[in-house]
Amino acid sequence: MFPTLETIPAAALLQQGYTHLPVAKELYADFITPIEALRALKAHSLESFLLESMQDPNNRGRYSFLGFEPLAQVRSCKGEITLTTTEPALLSLAQNPSTKSGDSLTFTAKPNAFLREMLRLYKSPKLRDMPPFTGGLVGYFAYEFIRYAESALDFPAPKPPLESSAWELDSSDDMHLMLFLHIVVFDHLRQKLLLITNVNLAQLESSYTQATHKLDSIAQILYRARSSRRVFAPFRLESSFSRYFTKEQFSQRVQAAKHYIKQGDIFQVVLSNPMQAKASGSLFDVYRVLRTSNPSPYMFYLSSDELEIAGASPETLVQLESGAITTYPLAGSRPRGANEQEDMQLELELLHDEKELSEHNMLVDLSRNDMGRVAQIGSVKVTHYKQIVKYSHIMHLSSSVVAKLDSRNDALDALGAILPAGTLSGAPKIRACEIIYELEDMLHSGGRGIYGGAIGYLDFTGNMDTCIAIRLVYKRGDRIFVRSGAGIVYESDENAEWQELDNKARAIIHALELASAGLDRGLDDTLA
Repeated sequence: MFPTLETIPAAALLQQGYTHLPVAKELYADFITPIEALRALKAHSLESFLLESMQDPNNRGRYSFLGFEPLAQVRSCKGEITLTTTEPALLSLAQNPSTKSGDSLTFTAKPNAFLREMLRLYKSPKLRDMPPFTGGLVGYFAYEFIRYAESALDFPAPKPPLESSAWELDSSDDMHLMLFLHIVVFDHLRQKLLLITNVNLAQLESSYTQATHKLDSIAQILYRARSSRRVFAPFRLESSFSRYFTKEQFSQRVQAAKHYIKQGDIFQVVLSNPMQAKASGSLFDVYRVLRTSNPSPYMFYLSSDELEIAGASPETLVQLESGAITTYPLAGSRPRGANEQEDMQLELELLHDEKELSEHNMLVDLSRNDMGRVAQIGSVKVTHYKQIVKYSHIMHLSSSVVAKLDSRNDALDALGAILPAGTLSGAPKIRACEIIYELEDMLHSGGRGIYGGAIGYLDFTGNMDTCIAIRLVYKRGDRIFVRSGAGIVYESDENAEWQELDNKARAIIHALELASAGLDRGLDDTLA
């Protein structure tokens, strides 16, 4: 294990305000894949995650991160926090709980303030030989999390749909995060596995001994992975998808949005259309399909006792690394061509489409303004501008905006300034969000939920990496939820925007259909 017990300067680290330190056991990674590892870990803990990055099937990011057995789960819904844990130090943070159920306490608190209190108990230094994530909070912040940063926005509790009793309200929390002390990291560059846990510096010797046993235990789980029985029920679509808005209804909302633009309320707004279907089994196979059919910078599978999420997002919401904050707005799109010639033609169309270029420029400016709220004065810069990025079913215009975080702010401040991204809301953002609430009929559709929010991690060193929650599906009970959106400007054509909804949802729908048809037919269930 490294660092060794003898080399850890516990007293000095405690004096600097640190409480924990990551320690790691290194293995060769040639005996297991991330998918096999997830299957093995999930057999021991329903609550688990897998985060990966892939530009294409032959060009993956350096690391795959997995976690299981979270120390705690924390949810926020309309101002109430629910904390699930048996850890005394965390339980002591729950002030005046209104209800208690099993290991869960519910109480009133501001989510960001509570998360800061949690992370204050698990503060670790950045170690040079460790990967960028060594433990922390993993999960999602919903689109509606904006209610905590912008008090002017009010999202009343949704009511049952007016027209269709078959439509099920999306009951997503405003936030759902899991706290992981133990993680498994695939270093694909070095072909090594890092098993990581975090030791308590105040009780270093006993904590280090426990860590040694824990990492040995995780190693044994992984070594036995190929003999693990299948823990994921096969995924099956049990109904066709229903859309909340018909094409005619969506066209009416595009016209209404253009009226707001003409009046000067907004310059641009992103309207989305939710889809639902009934399904059985696990989204695990859906994620497996996405890894190969739609490789993306942010690949994610998250599982809790009541929820599964699988997705392939192309877009960073916000990264924070050693004080540098970065976001990559994507705005403007075309479907991929059937061949190289058609693909190039569509790329040239996109680069010369005045409507798409105007939309992109507005959203780059919005990203700069959002970042400026938490950045050092004069540090916000656009480093790459209007570059084409391509994915399996769609291409986008992309830019990069970077800045230095003001020392008075932290990762949660940066998240609050940027969530939801302008590419999922519009400009000006607050007025666009008000119009979205009206035109998407959130009072009856149940709100956007996870779509348009953030998925990723906040780690014990203070860093953060989150993507925009798009190109995803999530499952609660026997329902799966998919949603896609289109950016509306005054020049928008209703038919083109309806087609854009289909283009953006196509990769997820395709993955769901392939997974439902069955993977690994004729093979042993333990193979992946």
